[in-house]
Amino acid sequence: SNYDLQKEEALVVSMMSWRPAAIILSNTVHTERTNNILRQADVPVIEIMRLADDPVDINIGIDQRRAARALAEHVISKGYRRFGFLGRNEGDITGVDRFLEIESVILEHGLTVLPPKHYKTPPNFLRGKLGLEDMLSDTPRPEAVFFPNDTTALGGMVHCIENNISIPDDIALAGFSGLAIAQNMPMKLTTIETRRFETGQRAAIEILNCLAGRTGNKCVDMGFELLSGQTT
Repeated sequence: SNYDLQKEEALVVSMMSWRPAAIILSNTVHTERTNNILRQADVPVIEIMRLADDPVDINIGIDQRRAARALAEHVISKGYRRFGFLGRNEGDITGVDRFLEIESVILEHGLTVLPPKHYKTPPNFLRGKLGLEDMLSDTPRPEAVFFPNDTTALGGMVHCIENNISIPDDIALAGFSGLAIAQNMPMKLTTIETRRFETGQRAAIEILNCLAGRTGNKCVDMGFELLSGQTT
């Protein structure tokens, strides 16, 4: 749905007309109509990736703010003082959560957060490449940049390589998601591993448990791992 809540609503309406045995959503914020449909459904509803304060039914994910705080504290410990954030899309609730927590940690340390670079398109490789180019043209320049995911961070890395910008001496980069490709580059990316594959597996297990009449956990914190790479 690309974080478009109206599009998500239309998809949910369409999917429920198929009379599914269960439904999984990779989001925890919905329109009022979507919420009503999901809460009245007589099938398991699983929201994944982000732990919610008031889940519809079953919630499986990570504490996005706690993960963002761990990443911010790690990058700050390296001695950087000016920070940028690329890709704050207001529709991406988890991305906004992370930005607000990272911003809070930086300000707690008395350091500088430069205005975030906004975008309306999905956070892809090209967005990371062009976004970092734009950010580095600003004055003052950031010393370290947080990206919304590893894909955009890899785009930023390629921009640096193509323009002889030294990582992390000229600019430090931090991603989020823990993609295998980012850990197998010439320089391993500093990031948070979010265990997305395992989250999907757990969602499938919880569906099977529900359909078999077995009572499982309503809220599952999958945890995360800080991957300290060479880009910070």
